[in-house]
Formats: sequence, structure tokens, C-alpha cells
Amino acid sequence: MTDTIAAPATAAGQAAIAIVRLSGPQAHAVFFRLFRPRRPQDRPPRPMQLLRGTVISATGEPLDDALGTIMRAPHSYTGEDMAEFQVHGSPAVVAELLDACLRAGARLAAPGEFTRRAVLNGRMDLARAEAVADLIAAQTAASRRAALRQLDGDLSAAIETVRSRLLDLAAHIEANLDFPEEEIPATDSARWLEVVCAARNDCLHLLDSYKRGRWARSGVRVVIAGAPNAGKSSLFNALVGRERAIVTPHPGTTRDTIESTVDMAGIAVTLVDTAGLREDADMIEQLGIQRTAEALATADMILHVIDSSSSLPPMPLPVIPEGIPVIRVMNKCDLPHDTPPANCKADMNTVFTSTVTRSGLGNLEKLVSNHFACEPEPGEVVVTSARHAACLEAAINSLGHATEALAAGLSGDLVMVDLRGALRSLGEITGNGASEEILDRVFSNFCIGK
Repeated sequence: MTDTIAAPATAAGQAAIAIVRLSGPQAHAVFFRLFRPRRPQDRPPRPMQLLRGTVISATGEPLDDALGTIMRAPHSYTGEDMAEFQVHGSPAVVAELLDACLRAGARLAAPGEFTRRAVLNGRMDLARAEAVADLIAAQTAASRRAALRQLDGDLSAAIETVRSRLLDLAAHIEANLDFPEEEIPATDSARWLEVVCAARNDCLHLLDSYKRGRWARSGVRVVIAGAPNAGKSSLFNALVGRERAIVTPHPGTTRDTIESTVDMAGIAVTLVDTAGLREDADMIEQLGIQRTAEALATADMILHVIDSSSSLPPMPLPVIPEGIPVIRVMNKCDLPHDTPPANCKADMNTVFTSTVTRSGLGNLEKLVSNHFACEPEPGEVVVTSARHAACLEAAINSLGHATEALAAGLSGDLVMVDLRGALRSLGEITGNGASEEILDRVFSNFCIGK
């Protein structure tokens, strides 16, 4: 925290503009050594004022015609003195400017160090910091909206509301334990139990939103499975919009899983094409079928593709975990057929398609996207992070033990053990009391410069 750090804040490669930023106690000193305002009256520049000037290299020669600005603590992103250079997006210019910053007294920032300093300086909490990384990585409208809601503090506010009630309760219990001779209101176990149960229910409600939040943040996996020549690869290509999988009339063409991600109504859907399922497969096909079974076990949804032109019963799927939804895709509906396949009547989980005429593909995409619709209701808070979900599970477990202790009339000392555990778990979400290990793990996923 006593170092001055520097890093490019824009992506590597050629671009119209590149930004190099500084933060720390010597940020302004380094900036003034390297930036020469075009007008003498602009020395020194006012905070937040964007000035045109010349940046110089470590040897003192002009490097680029640029814009520069300074920000004073605590009114900056990191809460420290900051400065930024906006130069032309040449990799050579950026490299020489960064070298000049390092030679002038800064060091290269670690991944996420600017945002980490913002957390340590109280400019944002840990949950909002993680939302910064999610917003940078967002690939769909749903993931962008989910990250922005968390960055706005929706989750942090919900967590702090629960923590505040538990802290009030913990303070009252501690007061009764530490100062029994003082005139403190008598113990009200029924009221204590009510507060703990309400807090646990709030945590359960947040945890219940995690599945939808995970869909919005990370997307979903939809596995395409069925018998050979049912049209799985053709369906995969049709949904992806290009020829990713090889399609031939010969069974067993697909020997391995093939994946591609598409945007369906704002959700990142990773489609997985798999080897055909059949009993008389050769040894190589059997390896592919084994990978199909593995893909099915980790799917968020399965598209069971069936040849609608055949009157034979459809090939059954392997045993899959309970709760994974299955949509039957009656493919090749453009081909003539005398009788419909056995046990395959039209219903809300069955779609008739043709990859040749593209009929039914819109209905299939709508059925998939509607199932994974993850837009929250107004005012609803959605959990998107696996780390946050794990912290909520730990808090729910501790509050469950506290509930049992209160219901059994156990002493306040025993209740406090579980309350402290719940407060610690909830605090790890927003960063209250978070260890260096947790911070290291969170910010290791950030890009350098943010």
C-alpha cells in the first residue's frame, strides 16, 4: 500500500487509444516528471481536468502527443492519488511509457491491485469488487445486467441488513453474559429465536437465487444426444449458425464432444454435440459414448434428438442425475413418415424440427431460453458467485445450529459460537474480516490494470 503502482488499463495490441494509470503516494510526482502540458498556465493541472500535452520517455525524449489527468485522494477509484495518461494505442508507445513510469519510481501493478486498493481504502466492498471483474468478463446482456446490479450494491445491501440484525442480537447476548449485574433488559429467548430464524430464512432466499444467478453470470450447458444419424450434428450446426460439426450419412461420424457457445435471448448457451448412442458400437465409438454419458451428467439441459421419420422406438438416454430437464427434439420432420415414433407425442417438452427447412428451430430456441430466463423481479437480489453461495451455505448451517441451541434453552455462550460463525461467513462476502488468502484468491482472477 506504500508503493506507487502503474499498469496499462486498456487491452494489449493496436488501438486508437491506450491508457496507462498510476496510483499511490508518488503517482502525481511520477506523472509530472513525464507529462508536459502544452499551455504553461496548465501547470500543475487541476484534479479531474483532462489536458493535452507531451509525454516523455525515460531518456527525456518526446514519446507521444497525449492527454493527461490527475485525481486526488480520496476522490479517486482507489481512494489514493491517481493519474492517467491517454496516448495513441501503439504497443511501442505503451511499452516505453510504462517503462518510463517504472524508472520514475512506480512498480508494475499486480492483477486486480487497483481494485484491491479500492477495497482496502473503503471505496467499495469485496462483493462489488468482484462485480467489476464480472462486468469486464460479461459476454451477454444477462451477465452484464447481473454484474451491474451487484456493482450497484444490491447484494451488499442485502447481506449487510442480515449482518446488522445479527450484530445487534450478538451485542445484546454478549452484554447479558459480560454484565449480568447491570440493569440490562431480561433475556428474551423467544425474540432471539425469531431474529435468528428470520436471518436464516433471508439467507436461504438468497441461496435459492444462485442457480438463476449462475445461469446469468456463467451461462448454461445444453447437451445434444440421441441415436446415430438422428440429426444431432445437423441440429448443432443449425443452432450455432455455422458448420462446426461434420455431418455425413454414415453412423458414428461424431466420435468426441464438440462445443460452441451462442447467445439465446441474452443467455450464454454452450451447445455440446455428442457421439451417437447405440448398443453395437465399436471400441472407438464406445469411448465417444462414454464421453457422451459424462457430458450428460454435467448438463443443465439435454436435447434428446429423435428421427421423426423412423417408426422405431427412440434410443433411450443413459441414466442421468435427477432434475436435469430433457427436451425431445423430433428432427427430420420434413421427411415423409407413415406413423409417428412410438411414445413421442407432441407436448410442452417436445419440439418438431427440420434442419433442412429450419422449421421449429425458433420454437426450440424459445423453449430453451424460457427455461433459463433469469431476469429478477423488481427489487429481487440474485446471487451469481459460487464463493458467495458457499459463504451463504456456511452461514445457514451456523444459524441452524444457533436455532437449535435457542430452542433447547442452551446458554448464551453456546449460541454466540454459532452467531460468530454466521457473522464471519456473511462478512467474507462483503469483505468484513476477509483474510489475505481470500483477497488473494479473488483478485488473482482480475486483469492487470484493473
